[in-house]
Amino acid sequence: MDFLFFFEKNKVKDLNNVLSADSFAQNSFARVGFVQKDGKSLEEKDGFFVYFKTEESIGNVLSKKLIDVQGVEVKGEEKERIIKKINEQENQAIEGFGSIFQ
Repeated sequence: MDFLFFFEKNKVKDLNNVLSADSFAQNSFARVGFVQKDGKSLEEKDGFFVYFKTEESIGNVLSKKLIDVQGVEVKGEEKERIIKKINEQENQAIEGFGSIFQ
């Protein structure tokens, strides 16, 4: 299941603390993996987006941690549009890195 959250810029310190906490725990962002993107790099609103994909039960636990630091879950069409942009950027980065070794 896909999860996407938005954070105002003034919450980035709290966000980073949550993302880096308990890195060895079963239900941690380090184990699940996540992408953090500046909204402007996605041509979206000013702030930060956090995207991760995991099982619903784990995602619900991690989502609560983000909500506790005032993360706003992004849903619907906006969620799909932003996830598409994130995936496109990630794929372009992988392709660019691969061309270094050619």
